[in-house]
Amino acid sequence: MVWSFVKTKYALSMNGPLVCHKVPQSEANMGCFGFLKVMMFIFNGVIFLAGGAILAVGIWVKVDSGSILGFLGKIENAPPELRQVLNVGYLLIALGVLLVVIGFLGCCGAVRESKCMLMLFFIIVLLVFIAEVAGAVVILVFRPLADELFQKLGTAAVQNIKADYGANPDITGLWNTTMDTLKCCGFYNSSDFVGSPYYRNHDMRFPPQCCPGSSYSCNQSEADNATTITGCFPKILHLIDSNTVVIVAVALGIGVLECREAWDGVAVPGGVLNASGLSERSAAEASSRCRGTGANMSNGKGAQNAAEKSPQMTLKECLDECMEALDLFLNNHFDESLQMLRPRVNESMYHALIYATILEMQAMMTFQHDDISNAGNTMKSAQEDENMVSFIKGGIKVRNSYLIYKELHSFVKSHNCHKGPSHVHLVGGISFGIGAFNLTLSLFPPRILRVLEFAGFSGDKEYGLSLLQDGATGMNLRSMLCALLLLCYYTFLTFILGTGEGDVAEAEKLLKPFQRRYPRGAIFLFFAGRTEEIKGNIDEAVALFEDGCKAQQTWKQFHHMCYWELMWCFTYKRAWKMAYFYADLLSKESRWSKAMYMYMKAAYLSMLPKDEARPFGEEEVDLFRQVPTFKQKIAGKSPPTEKFAIRKARRYKASCPVRLPEMMYMWNGFSMISKRPELTEGMMQTLTEAERTLLESPVNEYAVDDRCLIHLLKGLCLKNQGLLQDAEESFYRVCSSEKKIRFDHYLVPNALVELGLLYIDQGRRAEAIKVLHKAKQSYKDYSMESRTQFRVHAALAKLKAETGEEDDTHL
Repeated sequence: MVWSFVKTKYALSMNGPLVCHKVPQSEANMGCFGFLKVMMFIFNGVIFLAGGAILAVGIWVKVDSGSILGFLGKIENAPPELRQVLNVGYLLIALGVLLVVIGFLGCCGAVRESKCMLMLFFIIVLLVFIAEVAGAVVILVFRPLADELFQKLGTAAVQNIKADYGANPDITGLWNTTMDTLKCCGFYNSSDFVGSPYYRNHDMRFPPQCCPGSSYSCNQSEADNATTITGCFPKILHLIDSNTVVIVAVALGIGVLECREAWDGVAVPGGVLNASGLSERSAAEASSRCRGTGANMSNGKGAQNAAEKSPQMTLKECLDECMEALDLFLNNHFDESLQMLRPRVNESMYHALIYATILEMQAMMTFQHDDISNAGNTMKSAQEDENMVSFIKGGIKVRNSYLIYKELHSFVKSHNCHKGPSHVHLVGGISFGIGAFNLTLSLFPPRILRVLEFAGFSGDKEYGLSLLQDGATGMNLRSMLCALLLLCYYTFLTFILGTGEGDVAEAEKLLKPFQRRYPRGAIFLFFAGRTEEIKGNIDEAVALFEDGCKAQQTWKQFHHMCYWELMWCFTYKRAWKMAYFYADLLSKESRWSKAMYMYMKAAYLSMLPKDEARPFGEEEVDLFRQVPTFKQKIAGKSPPTEKFAIRKARRYKASCPVRLPEMMYMWNGFSMISKRPELTEGMMQTLTEAERTLLESPVNEYAVDDRCLIHLLKGLCLKNQGLLQDAEESFYRVCSSEKKIRFDHYLVPNALVELGLLYIDQGRRAEAIKVLHKAKQSYKDYSMESRTQFRVHAALAKLKAETGEEDDTHL
């Protein structure tokens, strides 16, 4: 959504009346065309170098008589088809020359913008691709013949070993080199050497390569017992089979690269021709005006009179109408807002973008396929180029949009910028775009961030936050988006993916003007409740979430957001039945994650005393068994939270489960109760009871895992109570039991993260860095790994900020 606001450039003629411009297609593609030339030069430069390397290998193969081709040429009785392999040197030379020519044509054609060279380049690449496809088909069709050829080759190779190994220095040396390199023995096995000159001359003993751990020849029994040594041919087949995925991926990558190169060969000549006349065209001549009149549309009546509007509308009138639609939306008049925007969706980019943004919010909350498709189609109509048919092309457009933001940012900071009536909207859009890019990218791990920065992006968190603050303070078209992004960051991301230290004061400061303007706005009531929840004012948070549900009845999806937070509020208070009530509502009404909701229902029931009646007659064991049946997949993969819930549900199906608020840790709930000693004390009582139950229960396969989980959660409570030494000991107990943990392998890296955060609070910087790096680098493939990695990144970034080691990564 960040870059969708810049798919059309702003009309920057700030003097005089402004109109809602759409930039000509050729101008919109100029940035992409320049980037395309650079990427084409890089791709073809790589191809040119690869061709040179293959050419060198081909020449080396032909002049090196001691290579494997020399061995094949000396095999007697070899099948005639095998003789064709001897020409592989010529094949490599021809392939190298072809790649050098392709790379040369591509590089020179891109730099010189020569249509003739680029079209020749396209034709050659297309022919090569067709030949490769044909070759793949031939290999698949004639595979039985290839198997027969390999069988004949094996027979001939064994005969050659029996005749020449130990007598012919060339054959002997080549086989020794092959066996030393591949750690193999013979063509099929050690029996290939029986009867060979070496075998007869060494008292019926086998070469040292057939005897693992020995540098001397060995007898028959020693060779037969060497189970770790296989023949060279089976070893090669095993290497091919074990790397099939890599081979196929490389082949597909080469095919995609060739298709991309062919596409560039067509696209760049077109760009050359189109670019030549670009400077002669005026943006105003190719722009299209927003349809409709500038009539007063207050009170939401504009949609009813859409058909009566005159055919022209100024940019200011477009923006004013969109602002009014936003006001309706934020005052809970969702349907009226959409009705006002809908008539101009296909004519005004501002109407289309606001309309699509609202639909996207609805789609994300409902998780309905129809809503998501509808929002996606509307967002496409707001963009000038709808031909985003590949990931690479989409990535180029994202970067291009970011460059447009940078260009506009430089323009408004220059002395040539004259402030017009809509200047505040332009500045707000720039602040939102650059701020969102920087803030979002700053959350990524350094390795990924360095790659993105190399591609021209930046990820400076503080710079992004400052720009978003500027965008949120003024009442412009993007102020709401800036505010929502900041509120999400301060109240959610810093807790779930960070160190649990959101800036509540900034969140409250942001909320005040919006609460004054939209006192019953469901969105802002929700975030107000969230800020109270973070402050530890659970009762006040519950009241605000309930008000958010009462404020509107049109979009039930807002209710689900409040239900989710209400569920956690009652979890912190250990009001298990009330928490179960909201989890049950979510499982019946929300489509977001039914597996998670079902798990939470079962978990809350398990926290109740065994002799206490269960609501609605449901039993936790039955609910835990149902959790896997609700697993869903997004883009072919299950969400990590659902996979975690399914794994933990299996634990509760076993005998003597220990009841623990484990999921509360995954959502960083222990930091929420840190400001309320009575809540921490209550949770400590729950953990103490669980520990006593574990000691009284018979030992089972989950005992060590349960004990470590209790130590982790108790450590968090002890930290909240200020007992830092005891908390450190609890975290150390988890780490010291690493080799005994059987199932919950996520416990150790998370204990290290908590230990690192504890050291940060104590000012033990060196120790904190050590344990955080260990958590980051020493553990892989455990539950919720991405969340833990994000938290490690946030903790290291916090250390960096405290010491003033800041990088200048912003614009």
